Amino acid sequence: MTSSSKFKNHHISILDYWNKGVRSAPAIHQKLSTTYRSTVSASTIRCHLHRSGYRNVLPRKTHILTSDDKQRRIQWAKKHKNDDFTRTVFTDECSFQLYRNTVRWWSKCLNNEVKPIPKNRQKIHVWGAVSTEGVVNCHTFKCNLNGEYYVHILKNYLLPAARRQFHRNWRLQQDNDPKHRSNICNNFIQDHVPELLDWPSNSPDVNPIENIWSIL
Repeated sequence: MTSSSKFKNHHISILDYWNKGVRSAPAIHQKLSTTYRSTVSASTIRCHLHRSGYRNVLPRKTHILTSDDKQRRIQWAKKHKNDDFTRTVFTDECSFQLYRNTVRWWSKCLNNEVKPIPKNRQKIHVWGAVSTEGVVNCHTFKCNLNGEYYVHILKNYLLPAARRQFHRNWRLQQDNDPKHRSNICNNFIQDHVPELLDWPSNSPDVNPIENIWSIL
């Protein structure tokens, strides 16, 4: 029996390992060797995955959720299950940098491939706010964000836009970044924001604005 035939016989097991987070060919090879004493090589696995439509990509980073994080997310979801969020302004910050070296190339001479990158790469930060009505406002900046500058953003870019869209009947969503929870920010929000939405820790995927960042 050929190596390819042996691999196909373990196809269900391969998919099972893949769904459990075993995503690299060497790791799958190790699992097969240990569990089934398979002699299918990592290169054969890699070729079969490629023919099956899989591609060698860089995974996106995400937060590791603890048991407490998961429990808080469940409690938050139950608390807001009947909330339509129509008057909620969702906010977030994201950074964009040119010439990020995240592209994988296929090559026979791995050490000889060079991608020219400027010494001083341009980087920009974006604060954005969205609601069910669409974009509320956005602001770009190059300085490092701190509590004082975050208040500047809230005062000059959030409040005027939110009031135009919702008048006084709106609430702010922001994550639990320490800069957002600094004393200067807390005082400003208490004095000027009608309502602050409570937010579970480590939950960027709950914020709809994350879908916009992925497009940009």
